[in-house]
Amino acid sequence: MDRVLFQMPDDPREFFMSMSVVQAYVYDYLRGIAGGTRHKDYQFVYRLNEKYSKFEPPLKVAADNFPIYDYSGWKVFSRSEFQCFIDFDFNRAMGIALSSGVSIIDSLGVLYGCKPRKWPILPPPKCTQGKGIIIVDWDHIESARFQTDLGDRNSHIVDADSDVLELEVETAEAVIGPASAITYLAAAYNKRVIEIFPDQDTYFLYNNDGLYSYQPIIGHPKSDDVFQAWSVLEQESEYAQQILGA
Repeated sequence: MDRVLFQMPDDPREFFMSMSVVQAYVYDYLRGIAGGTRHKDYQFVYRLNEKYSKFEPPLKVAADNFPIYDYSGWKVFSRSEFQCFIDFDFNRAMGIALSSGVSIIDSLGVLYGCKPRKWPILPPPKCTQGKGIIIVDWDHIESARFQTDLGDRNSHIVDADSDVLELEVETAEAVIGPASAITYLAAAYNKRVIEIFPDQDTYFLYNNDGLYSYQPIIGHPKSDDVFQAWSVLEQESEYAQQILGA
């Protein structure tokens, strides 16, 4: 039997990026079984933090896959227990990405022999109520000014260190702020995103280009800069609604 161990990261952004790699890897593995190039007896084991337990279904990938979810916190690898270990080395992936000009998701795919999507496939939101605009604080003064510029829109400012799992990003109308687990999860849920990067390298590593409604900003923007990007997204949204309603 082939036994593959995935050591999932504890960091939220790395966890969700790794989920995309897992989905691609498992899909390719199961397709290999169907094509006769992989052993039909297999077992996937996920070691992960219990706080991610609600994401078991998208890690399963396929109905006929029955993985083991290990919440023990055990980190040691045993050669007699598994034939393959995948521990998501983001430092190594970053080195590959910066030297080759690809995103960190692409470089993870190179490391683990698959071609992941930019974002993982996530479970649908359980609730569509309570939509609003999440502003991730990038500068206390400028973030507050931007919120004022939004006027009476339903918006709230959260700290950059807020727990992404508690924010219910999947119900948000949009997410605006520094590139983080929060903006990445919003992109995975196809929300409107304005993402602020400190420099060009960080943009190349973590950008969410390809998202339907997306504006990246590189540097340290003032509230006016962010509001201008927001206005572009609003115009795009209005145009899309006109096209769909035509």
